[in-house]
Amino acid sequence: MKDFMSFGVSILIGMFIGMFYDFYRVFRRFSKPGKVMSYIEDLLFWMIICFIFFILLIKLTGGVLRGFVFIAALVGILFYMFFLSKIVYSLFYHIFRLILNLLSEIINVIANPFKKSIGFIKAKIKKIFLLIRVFFKEVGKYKKIISRKK
Repeated sequence: MKDFMSFGVSILIGMFIGMFYDFYRVFRRFSKPGKVMSYIEDLLFWMIICFIFFILLIKLTGGVLRGFVFIAALVGILFYMFFLSKIVYSLFYHIFRLILNLLSEIINVIANPFKKSIGFIKAKIKKIFLLIRVFFKEVGKYKKIISRKK
């Protein structure tokens, strides 16, 4: 009975691993990592998968490597990939897009007053520099006039 239960839990863990893989695929689609970051993310992904599987082995079999646990996890992954992956991937994609759009709107609402005030400050600074430029230009004209009269 315990082996049968371990087999079922292993299938569920395999399905969870497949779901985690879809989450990772959607995350990579939105983050668009570079080559080095991609290697780091892949390493982190496989470390998490190994940790999950290690915990599974400890909890279910007391750390004993049992072939049926690996087979059941593989069955769970394959079942998930063939029957559930498209639906869950689409769900994760829409959730990610919704969250990113929401964050973008929040950032725009927060940043908009700052953008307007920065634009106002830039316009004032341009006027000040223009006045300084005109001042020194005029001073240069009068300097030439004064120096000629001597």
